Amino acid sequence: MLTELKRLTSLLPPPGEPTNVSWAGTEESWGSRFPADYVAFMDLYGPGAIEDCLVVLGPEVRNDKPGDGMSSESRTARLTWEREPKRLFTPSAAPRLVAWGVTDSADVLCWDAASGAPEEWPVVVWNNDDGRWTRFECGMVRFLGDLIEGLAEPCPPGAETLSGAQTARFLSKAEEDRLWAQDIDPWED
Repeated sequence: MLTELKRLTSLLPPPGEPTNVSWAGTEESWGSRFPADYVAFMDLYGPGAIEDCLVVLGPEVRNDKPGDGMSSESRTARLTWEREPKRLFTPSAAPRLVAWGVTDSADVLCWDAASGAPEEWPVVVWNNDDGRWTRFECGMVRFLGDLIEGLAEPCPPGAETLSGAQTARFLSKAEEDRLWAQDIDPWED
């Protein structure tokens, strides 16, 4: 995991802002701890956006309220699975989808948390363009590194601008919100 995180930091420089996450209550509400690579990512980067095309969701206490966070996106993923299951995806059982990211074209990036230790949870992506689910046999940090290096196949349509970029920019949610509040587009060059 440390090797993958080091690789990611060379491709996606961290913002340098410390983050504080209350993991105990969050993990208790989800009934499991989160993967170690996600915890390390949150400690180093926090929630935010990569190149204005992929949002990494911050951990939150699980709830059924509408919104745009981890709970809401996980609910969306589960409802989508019920409507559009198993295209190009053949799990032995229905996945337990926990969303950790979304793209600007409404792709949903999840873990399949149905079995195994959190470090074994594969990344599962809903491709909104073609209505297909794809399973990646890796964790979130490796998936992001593979995506930036152009190794994640198939690439989610909403992340195509990242694919093969070799480096990318990350903005924390707090910094992006601060800039928007000042009427500054944080993604404009």
